[in-house]
Amino acid sequence: MEGREKKKLNAEPGNEDLINTPASVEKKEKILAAAERLFGDLGFEAVSTRLLAKEAGVNMAMLAYYFGSKEKLFRSMIQRRTEDGRTKLQELLSTGHTPSEKIDLVIDMYVNKLFDSGRMHALFQREISLLQRTTISELICQSLTDAFKSIIKIIKEGQVQGVFRKVDMEFTVISMISTISYVVNSPAMTRLVFNLGEDEVSTKNDVFRKRIKKHLKDMIHKHLEFGMVVPLKESI
Repeated sequence: MEGREKKKLNAEPGNEDLINTPASVEKKEKILAAAERLFGDLGFEAVSTRLLAKEAGVNMAMLAYYFGSKEKLFRSMIQRRTEDGRTKLQELLSTGHTPSEKIDLVIDMYVNKLFDSGRMHALFQREISLLQRTTISELICQSLTDAFKSIIKIIKEGQVQGVFRKVDMEFTVISMISTISYVVNSPAMTRLVFNLGEDEVSTKNDVFRKRIKKHLKDMIHKHLEFGMVVPLKESI
């Protein structure tokens, strides 16, 4: 069956109707998911197209048909992640919540995002620091910059409404994101600092996840607001 599909794919390159069938979309999602696991764990250079095909459960021809090359697959994977994050943040901004509530929702979103996909965050950081693939680094940097601007927009909204005081907005956002990033990317140091066991600081540990959310909400609210407020309960 797969051999006949391979022959059909090779016979009709670039056929968008074929690429967008439910079966084809499912295969592309499997390939992208496999790419996230492998690139996230091993890095770009250590992953071969053969390994990608094996991990995704497809043949080499199918991998090449859908994405063309390892570089194009890598870019598609990065784009999917950045666009998903941008969409979720824009949806949050368009809600009728108050600025204080939006800050809580942003914290919930970013803690969940980094805890659930730490390997992708680590991959993003590697790509930015190494600068070996300029177009990829630029794509990631643009996505992160857009996210920063969106959070700053919330802070400005609160200032206009008179509920947030004047603060260094850029450092406020960096303080929030870098705290989550440190915990996710430095588990060994986190265990030492918190004097906890490996399971206790695991990204799969809901107690630790709730602890960092509570801390960030307390810290950011006290930093931004004129008076003491009680943060929203975890919303996600």
